Amino acid sequence: MILEPIHSNKLFQSILDCVGLGILVVDIEGRVILINPVAVSLLGANISGTSPVNWSATYGIFQNELETPLPDDFNPIFSAMRGELVNALEVYVRNDKFVVGGWCSINVRPLFDDHSVHIGGVIVIQDVTDAKRLSTDLERSNRDLQEFAYVAAHDLQEPLRTITGFGDLLEANTRDKLDGKSADQLRRMLAAAKRMQTLISAVLLYARVETKAKPPVVCSSKALIDDAISDLNSKINDSKATVQVEVNSKVLVDASQVTQLFQNIIANSIKYRSDQPPLIKITERAIGAFIEFTVTDNGIGFDMPYADKIFVLFKRLHNKDSYEGAGVGLSVCKKIVERHGGVIRAHSKSGAGATFTFTLPRAR
Repeated sequence: MILEPIHSNKLFQSILDCVGLGILVVDIEGRVILINPVAVSLLGANISGTSPVNWSATYGIFQNELETPLPDDFNPIFSAMRGELVNALEVYVRNDKFVVGGWCSINVRPLFDDHSVHIGGVIVIQDVTDAKRLSTDLERSNRDLQEFAYVAAHDLQEPLRTITGFGDLLEANTRDKLDGKSADQLRRMLAAAKRMQTLISAVLLYARVETKAKPPVVCSSKALIDDAISDLNSKINDSKATVQVEVNSKVLVDASQVTQLFQNIIANSIKYRSDQPPLIKITERAIGAFIEFTVTDNGIGFDMPYADKIFVLFKRLHNKDSYEGAGVGLSVCKKIVERHGGVIRAHSKSGAGATFTFTLPRAR
């Protein structure tokens, strides 16, 4: 069955003319029988007379800004003719009507008659050029900022090492020669320089999540956790901690980063332990395309109003004299999880331990 032209349906045409998206209706032979003004502005008014095999060439539909031709298998008109469903196909368009070129998002839906017989398709086109370029600019800006932070922090290390090195020598050579006030000022200077070293190292660690990222590979979650535990062996032994691991999944991740993720969370549980030896339990469960990991401990915990703040860079809930560190460990955890498309949350009650849950992509 061939769809009858419906240009005469003034009411229907008027409704489509008011829609801010490009809309085309085609029959099973690929003939365009309805087109609204937005579609004309993107593709051209003569589209109804063009053969489906010439669509990409005639209307300048490409895979990317390098104007690589769009294969027929992905051409929206062929999808409509085949009765296929297409969601948010991004194509690059450059033609006589769209001279400067831009990105369009295309959706295709099959069209059926009252007897559920496939008679054509509907093609919806949205100009997403501004959103695409904004997203590209933001990604580029973020990469530039990450690279700047990494380079700046890396280059600051050498002069700071010089300052602390000569400061230590000065302190050793003048230990019995300076008055009390001068000696105190020298100690304060060295302490400030060493805190700066800690902060710079933290910035480098945070920046490396992006600048030193590696492609994801299939990994055993237990193997990653075992590596993290091995790296923390001395801290675990010194604190008499027990780490119970009940996982057996395969995940698709950057192995070194996820090892760092587990290492940071386990180390956090050891650091903020209570009077009892740390007891840390790691479990998992599958949730769709992800594996959700849960890490619980019996430490000092925290009040829930601070649950989001603990993932903020350099944010500390305790005095720096009480607990060492720069307040970057959980920030790195959040960045690693989000880089893998997951989410991380914390639940706790002061004095009653803490629970961290986070998701990582499941290996198929």
